[in-house]
Amino acid sequence: MGSDNSPINQFKQTHFSRRGAWGAGAEEKYNLMLEAKEQATQQETLVNEKQIVEDVLESKSGYIKGQGLAQPAVPKRPHGTSSSSSSIQNMIDEVREEHRREIEKLKEENSRQLEENSRQLEEMRREMIQMIQGLRDP
Repeated sequence: MGSDNSPINQFKQTHFSRRGAWGAGAEEKYNLMLEAKEQATQQETLVNEKQIVEDVLESKSGYIKGQGLAQPAVPKRPHGTSSSSSSIQNMIDEVREEHRREIEKLKEENSRQLEENSRQLEEMRREMIQMIQGLRDP
């Protein structure tokens, strides 16, 4: 789940002991981070692990509970509402629409090919019947 330097993995490294024990409440927070990341991935939203960690740890005034001082605080935005997220969503929608049209085109092409194959098969069947009848009636 992410690179070794990812904020979520850094949280785990600093809160999970070598003896295999979690710090107080850390395992629950770690699991919340993983769930938030998975949900963002399933919703095809850009995953910002730093934002996920800050949200789970309730970042306030440049201090992240359980992590210490963070870089200067930036006004928080709900997930998926960054200025570029709407343009990204528009691109995703355009690609989906393009794929939908391509699938529809392929379905129509497949249907036409199936009709042509059925027509040819029926023609061959008739010819075979005629050949068999010709062999029976010399």
